[in-house]
Amino acid sequence: MKEKTIGYVLIMALAAAIAAPAQVAVGGNYTLERSVIAGGGGGGAGGNYALEGTTAQSVTGNSNGPGYTLTGGFWPQPPLAPSAAGATISGRVILENGGGLKNAMVYLEGGRLTAPMITQTGSFGYFSFEDVETGRSYVISVNSKRYEIVNNMRAISLLGDLTDIDFQAVVRERQSGTSRPVTPETPETPETP
Repeated sequence: MKEKTIGYVLIMALAAAIAAPAQVAVGGNYTLERSVIAGGGGGGAGGNYALEGTTAQSVTGNSNGPGYTLTGGFWPQPPLAPSAAGATISGRVILENGGGLKNAMVYLEGGRLTAPMITQTGSFGYFSFEDVETGRSYVISVNSKRYEIVNNMRAISLLGDLTDIDFQAVVRERQSGTSRPVTPETPETPETP
């Protein structure tokens, strides 16, 4: 038991020696160091203040007094939050020959949207959704009357602008088993959702 205790003390002393505290403030006859002492007793004193710790004492929380606050535990970091500005989601619907599919319907659902955002691809197959809230998950889907869209749904987690979301369009087979040629000049007709 005594050997375990000595080993534990040596490990704690080594960890304390390796972790170099960062200086937070200096002034008058005091210096504040940014460090945490946890898991054991001990104390420190200086001027009019004394700090005592005991084994198993909680190392998180605030202690307040006249003119001071002592924060114990993890030093707070700025929260990771999405920016207030909306992001842009953009991509392209591409035909087998490399041309863009015009007038395909592209839908964006999820996040805090109460209704899907809908856009139509331009003459070169490009689409874009502007001012989309970040920090949310969305599903993008593409529909076309004349073409089949390979993997026509994509799930995304939006943390910032997202570009190059491309979808592949292939010719749908006709009832007779023949297909029409794929050309970028053959426009889609707008669909109604």
